[in-house]
Amino acid sequence: MKFFAKAAITAILLWIVFSRADLRQLTVIWAGAKLLPLILAVLLGVLMLVLDATLFRSVFGALGHRIRFISSFLYSLVGTFVSNFTPSTIGSDVFRAVQMQRLGAPMGTVVRAVLATRLMSFCALALVIVAGLPLSIPLLGDAPQRLLVIAIALASIVGTIALYIAGRLGPRLIASRLAWVNKLGFMARDIDTIFHSGTATLAVLASAIGQHLLRVASLTALGAGLGLGVSFGTMFALTPAALLIAMVPVSIGSWGLREASFLFLLSAAGYTPIAAVALSIAFGGLRLVLGAIGGTAWVFAGKRHYSL
Repeated sequence: MKFFAKAAITAILLWIVFSRADLRQLTVIWAGAKLLPLILAVLLGVLMLVLDATLFRSVFGALGHRIRFISSFLYSLVGTFVSNFTPSTIGSDVFRAVQMQRLGAPMGTVVRAVLATRLMSFCALALVIVAGLPLSIPLLGDAPQRLLVIAIALASIVGTIALYIAGRLGPRLIASRLAWVNKLGFMARDIDTIFHSGTATLAVLASAIGQHLLRVASLTALGAGLGLGVSFGTMFALTPAALLIAMVPVSIGSWGLREASFLFLLSAAGYTPIAAVALSIAFGGLRLVLGAIGGTAWVFAGKRHYSL
């Protein structure tokens, strides 16, 4: 039932998007794409996976555990296949947790590490969105879009502060007799540990922020490949907020919701609906390419390649 609900939402959103963007014009843009910028976008996508692997390895290390970089990278690479070719956007996290548990890692430890990685990535994205706010406000000509970006930035900062405060409260939550509060306490303690791990904290934040910046760079490369004339500054100002909206798990693989968010924000910055939708779908195509590479790795990788 959940899958069918997501499928319906995806179909409705794509119908709305394509009612604003002519499919024939989109086909013309894609047919005239330049190869070298598209190859660069794929290479930047691979670098994103390298930093994703570095992020997870840094979080795992900050929590007192060890994992080989090659194994962490393989989890990230194969995870792109799971997340892009299955209905759930958290499929990669589930794959990582289950696979590591099969190799002997305690499930509780792995789940907390995976969740901590997600939360630290969110904190880094909040910093990127706020850093781009001075650029995004002048770009957006309409009040609704300005208010949306400001609201997203404020919500991101509030969420980050809340995570930090929750981390400080971890020991008190662990002492609770309620099982669910106790589990939240261990999660909060992990977050607090990551926030106060010195060089490990810097490694976590640097890899998470770098990953988001590479995503912006890949979008810029895709825009250049499609001849859309987008700049890195514009992508830095607007797309992190658009991609955060697209992370809301209401559609299949973020399709439809991502295109709608790009259409809403980039159109307000002066780009045509055709350009906004073409760029968003190209980014979705990039994810599918990376997912196909991840699927190939999944076929040929043996159990020893995943070892911790």
